[in-house]
Order: sequence, then structure tokens, then C-alpha cells
Amino acid sequence: MKYDAGIIGAGVAGSSMAIRLAAAGYRVLVFSQAHEQDSSRVAAGLLNPFAPRHLIPGWYGLEFAHEAHAFYNWLQKQTGITFYNPSPIFRIFPNAHYRSDWQKRYAEYPEYLSPAMAAAPDPHIQAPLGGGILMHSGVADGSRFLQAAAQVYTDRIHVIRGKADYEQLEFKDAAWHYGDVHFTHVLFCEGLAARENPHLKNLLLSPLKGDLLRVRMPGFDPKYIYQTRQFIVPDTEPGVFKTGSTYKLWDHSTEPLQEDRDFLLEALQDMYSGPYEILQHQAGLRPSSYDRRPYAGAVPSLKQAWVLNGLGSKGYLMTPLLSRMLSDAILQGKPLWHELNPARRKKGLPVN
Repeated sequence: MKYDAGIIGAGVAGSSMAIRLAAAGYRVLVFSQAHEQDSSRVAAGLLNPFAPRHLIPGWYGLEFAHEAHAFYNWLQKQTGITFYNPSPIFRIFPNAHYRSDWQKRYAEYPEYLSPAMAAAPDPHIQAPLGGGILMHSGVADGSRFLQAAAQVYTDRIHVIRGKADYEQLEFKDAAWHYGDVHFTHVLFCEGLAARENPHLKNLLLSPLKGDLLRVRMPGFDPKYIYQTRQFIVPDTEPGVFKTGSTYKLWDHSTEPLQEDRDFLLEALQDMYSGPYEILQHQAGLRPSSYDRRPYAGAVPSLKQAWVLNGLGSKGYLMTPLLSRMLSDAILQGKPLWHELNPARRKKGLPVN
């Protein structure tokens, strides 16, 4: 059987690429091996185009945010599955110096920031020094996004459940072959599983562990996402919220640890004074690049092979724009940003 594209991986990257290519008329085969600890599922899905710690716009912040809001709004309307909430972030000021810096940055970036506010708009939120609104933000629930992605273009997207066998994948006669099926293009979007992929042996990826708590908060009905050193975002279940996250490069397990639970609870109690009940502690590994820039583009030394990976903790913010750009590169030969080049290497390492 013949397809236009075969996609290895069905997380946020692979699912988004399947949608983009199917929208252009491609017949797509997706290899999907879902795990509960997949980074696409264990993710807060925070859409934040601004770097609040340093008070500067994120890398291509507004471009990523505008495309993310458009893509998720379209998918939510197409499927009727609620997974996306375009909500401003109320950034709690940690100290007086930060508040002063915020006011200066507001004058520079009024498209991102509001003026400083004297108090949080919710009585459960502790913000003795006030805070400010960060705009163009929101949240996308990972598990429900994947459910929605599986319901569009079902006449053009075929899914094979299970892990792809890389040994069966080979390029010959101007096409990629996998058993008795073949496809013109192959796309590698498998996250950390790419470290086992012999076709991507030079791609530099590191695990970035992240923990989240799902918490029931009776009587808490906020109009904002709240953030200080951690965040509180709404879950899709009414009255339930996610709080997190941890960022651990040295821990490569997906086991939720008591020390991380305690860390997240302490951060939650610093900004929230109402009652709560812990429902779930989740941990997952995000695929991260050495320079915190994703990989998107042609795989070096291979024909008709592409990669989208290394999204780190910003997968749900970046993927909508990156998937559109990569599909344009495949379909129309459009150039990609040089920072995305999968062939780039850490200084001091050879290029093979």
C-alpha cells in the first residue's frame, strides 16, 4: 500500500504534522505507541510567549502564540472536544525589585504586559506585592488534544498501533519502505524514542523530567492562569487544576518521587490559600535539545526524511507553527529558520 508520508510518533508533534499534511491532501500513515508517561500527555500545555523570569519576549514569542491559538481553536471547533483555553496569565510578583522591573518592561512591551496591579483578583491567591497580566497566553490539555487530533481527516490518516521497527524501514526506489507499505516521505516525531533510531544517530537529545499534580480546589473559579515560580492551570474537569512543574535534567526516570511532590506542594501553598485535594501525581520525560531550540527540517544524509523533535517544555506552544513551517518545506520547498537545523552540533563536537 502506498502513502505520501509515514510519521513515526503520534504525540503533539506527530499528530500535528499528520493534520497539516492531510489538510494538503496527503495520505498519511502514523506509527503510534502511546504511554501514559509520554511528554505529550504529562504536560501542562502552557502557552506562554513571554519569559517571565527575565521579563523579555520569548524566542519568536508572538509568532508561536498566534499560530497556537489559531490551530487549537480550529481543532476544538472541528471536533467539539474541549481541550484548549485561551486565558491570560496573572504573574505574581515575588519581590519589590521584580515589580519595579515589570513596570519598566511594560513600557517596552505593552503588547505582552499589563501595568502592575496592586492585588490578585481572586481571594484565594496570595500576592502581597501584587502582580501583572501576561497576554496572548493559554493552556492546551495534552490527552484531550490527542483525542481531538485523532478525529480529523480520518479518511486520509491511517494509524498503526505499536512501536515502529526501525530495521524494517529502508529507502529504495525513490521511496521509504516498511514491510509491504511504502511512502514518499518519512517524518521522525517520536520524542526521546529517537535516541534508539539508527536514522537519527547524530541528533542530540536529552531527557528533561517534569512533574505535575492534579488537584481539586473547591470554590476556586479563577479568570486567569496563576504563575509565580510554579503555575496553576485549569484542567478539563471542572474544579480540577494542574500545578507544576519540575525541570530535572539529571533524573531520567518517569517515577513520581515524594521529594518532587513536596516541592510542588510547597510552591502551591506559597500562592494559594484555599482548600485542595491531591488527585494525581504525574511525571514524564520531555525531549530537549542542547541549546533549547527544537529540531525541524531535513535529516542530514537521508533522502525525503524529516524530523520534528527537541521541543522541551514548550511543545504545545511551538508545535502549531513548526508543523506548518515543516509542512510548507515538504510541500513547497520553503526555507526554515536556521536555528532549527537538525544538523547543528554543540560546539566542540564533530559533524559526521
